[in-house]
Amino acid sequence: MSSLWALSYLTEGDAYQIEIVLQYDITKRILELLNYDNPQIQAPALRTVGNLLTGYDHHTQVNFKKINLNLRNCWTKEF
Repeated sequence: MSSLWALSYLTEGDAYQIEIVLQYDITKRILELLNYDNPQIQAPALRTVGNLLTGYDHHTQVNFKKINLNLRNCWTKEF
């Protein structure tokens, strides 16, 4: 859980910081954690995904093409 919050804070920065995080190819694992049944894990995972998608346009396109993300499922769960 702490590592997810750390990723969330790292990706709050500029696009360069997002690029560094994306180089480690952890997006798929973060998205898997969105389906975890624990809100204390879902919240930082969702925040990290949101931050990753705010980088360069390239980041947004790559992440959506790479993984089929069903955002509706994430938004309907209560935190």
